[in-house]
Amino acid sequence: MSTFPAPTSLARPVSITVATALLALDGLCNLASIGGYLSGAPIPVAVVAIQVVLGVAAMVAAVRLWGQRRGAAALATVVAALILPVSGMQMLGATSATGKGVGALGLILSIAVIAVIALVALPGARRTHG
Repeated sequence: MSTFPAPTSLARPVSITVATALLALDGLCNLASIGGYLSGAPIPVAVVAIQVVLGVAAMVAAVRLWGQRRGAAALATVVAALILPVSGMQMLGATSATGKGVGALGLILSIAVIAVIALVALPGARRTHG
C-alpha cells in the first residue's frame, strides 16, 4: 500500500510536457553562462547579465507552462524567441568548444520550444487538406 497521495489530475498534454522540459533545459543553458564567466572565459558582463535574466525568465515561463497558466504559451514563445539571437551570438562568438556547444544547444532548444508551442496553438497547421 502506497503512502503517497493519488494525483488529482493527469490531464496535461504530452506536447506541453515536452515544451516545458525543452524550455527548462534552455533556461539552464542560459544560466550556465555564469559558470563560464566564473571560470575565466572572456564573456562580457552584460552578456552574462542578459543570459541570466533570460534563463530566469525561461524557468518562470516553464513553471507557468507546466501549470497551464493563462498566457503561458505566449510567454514561453516570447522568451524562446529572445533567447534565439543570444544563443546564436554565443555559438558564433564563443572561444571554447564548450561555449559554442552550449550556444548551439540553446539555439536548437529555442527553435524546438517555438515549434512545439506552435503545433499546440495552431492545430490546423498539422492537418493536410486535399
